[in-house]
Amino acid sequence: MKLINKITSLLIALSVSLCSFGVVFAEETENTVSAITETEITKKEAVLLEADALLTSLLGRNVRGTTRAGFISDVTELNMNITADIKVPDFNDVKIDRVEAPAIHTALSMGYISKGDTFRPDAEITFYEAVKVVTAALGYEEYAKFLGGWPHGYVMAAEKAGLLEYVSSSDGKLSADDAKILLLNMLNANTVELTGNIWREVSDTSLLDKRFSIYRTDGIVKETPLNSY
Repeated sequence: MKLINKITSLLIALSVSLCSFGVVFAEETENTVSAITETEITKKEAVLLEADALLTSLLGRNVRGTTRAGFISDVTELNMNITADIKVPDFNDVKIDRVEAPAIHTALSMGYISKGDTFRPDAEITFYEAVKVVTAALGYEEYAKFLGGWPHGYVMAAEKAGLLEYVSSSDGKLSADDAKILLLNMLNANTVELTGNIWREVSDTSLLDKRFSIYRTDGIVKETPLNSY
């Protein structure tokens, strides 16, 4: 049932995410269904609608935003089940009872983030930090290091993986909308798998498929209860 609900949420988002032409939205009242407005939406706005619906469905909550703790928590929870039992704080400024602490602990153990005395959980995550985290989470870190490492090697690896489509950076900052799209791109990107002691290769399996057994397909929903009358 959860899988059906997730797919339904995605279909609803896609049904209204039609690019570059008028879309009529309807509001169901007590006695009738009436048109609200007609508007044009860009491709990025359509992708953002998809991100909102899918991320909320998969996480079972709204995304936690663009703080370092919130974004890294979202990335880690989308990658795996969080079962960390923390006995000692990993960072001086992250208490073990903080809601994001288990995800931060897991991210540290998986190598998404680096060890240090402080973590600055409530600071806004930068564009480069966010790119580094999602690149590492998908298994592209060795490739990023080969391309030059921090920060531009990670950006080049992310571009190669399709992680930066419709994502922009202004002065190194990451907006809330771009954070959601970056998470969506992470789900849709192909993962890197270890095929031996050293060799890694890009698989044909996306994180969305691998983690949630959801297969992506593209198409147009021509009629729904919201746009048919």
